[in-house]
Amino acid sequence: MKHLKLALLMLLMSPTLLFAQNEERRWAIDGFVGPTFIKDKTDITDPFGQRNGLAKYFGAEYYIPNTHFSARLGYQSESLYLGKQLIQAEQSTVNISGRYYPLPEHWFFQPHAGLGMNILVSSDNSKEGYESWNGLTTSYTADIHSPRVAFTPTIGFDLYLLSSVALFVDYSYNIGINNKYSVSWAQNYTMPQTVTGNLNHHNLNIGLKVAFPFHFTSHDGSTILQSVIGSLIMSRMR
Repeated sequence: MKHLKLALLMLLMSPTLLFAQNEERRWAIDGFVGPTFIKDKTDITDPFGQRNGLAKYFGAEYYIPNTHFSARLGYQSESLYLGKQLIQAEQSTVNISGRYYPLPEHWFFQPHAGLGMNILVSSDNSKEGYESWNGLTTSYTADIHSPRVAFTPTIGFDLYLLSSVALFVDYSYNIGINNKYSVSWAQNYTMPQTVTGNLNHHNLNIGLKVAFPFHFTSHDGSTILQSVIGSLIMSRMR
């Protein structure tokens, strides 16, 4: 029985069962969830203490043959907190972008720089409301204009955990055209205060990418096997 298990393990690890090892990446799908950062000019007290919003993305990337460039298309939704969670801008956009990868494709570490454009599909922005907390009532009105188009310069890197599966981290700055907001608020019926600004903001994106044609190499098998053996050893030592 032990010999049978060993034979099965060796068969699964055999390079003869692996495919597409020498093919280049042609396209990929990726997705992320990450925080948004925008300057909060108000002094509104938020009982939840949330200062940063959230961005979610899912899309596809096409690697242009014989170049270091790629083209990307995806869908993104963002929440921007202008008065912590009390006042926010909700934006849904189609993202069109391109990236440049300076290093050879077979390197597991792939830094990149890019430029994108977010086209507004829909928005659901705060207009007015109130909130009571510990005897303090805050009422507000907001006039928020989400940008129809925003440009997003990006830098980051892909870190290939396996031949076709990568963890990626991106930083981008969103620069909207004709975007602005005005927020007025009053606490316990005092004289209202007003702040104005724009919706330009920072994003930190952390996600996963799966590239195609999908590769699974002998090195990937060794990596997985080492991880499994390491986990077993650690569990035995506890």
